[in-house]
Amino acid sequence: MKFYCFILVAAFVFSGCFYSGGKDEQHSTGTMAEAPDMHTSQIALDWDGVYFGVLPCASCEGTETTLEIHADHTFGLSRTYLGKDVEPFLSHGTFEWDSSGSKIIIDEGNDFTTIYFVGEGFLLQLDMDGQRIDGSLADKYRLIKQAE
Repeated sequence: MKFYCFILVAAFVFSGCFYSGGKDEQHSTGTMAEAPDMHTSQIALDWDGVYFGVLPCASCEGTETTLEIHADHTFGLSRTYLGKDVEPFLSHGTFEWDSSGSKIIIDEGNDFTTIYFVGEGFLLQLDMDGQRIDGSLADKYRLIKQAE
């Protein structure tokens, strides 16, 4: 009798192994939901902090820009127009991530937004459509993360 119980238990164990193999095949064929890619700037990078750079300016020597972004999706922005006798432009508010998790959209108010690609240790200002700026000044639209 004990021998028959042993055979019965062994049969259940082996059938369970074969059955779980069938489940693995379902995962490999894509019939189950795929896991999302977790390698976005929003998830994978230490992005909050202070960024600084002098960005190109059509009507001045450059725009000295300091952008501080926080983990709670708030920001502080200071722009000083070099070569002009004007006060710095200060703005603060909230920002959001785009659906790809690689760009932030800064709402500066008055229907004016700025979009930045978030990289490791830098922000790259993008055009109004969220595309990289091209041309001879393209590499000048970069803000570098400052050491804390």
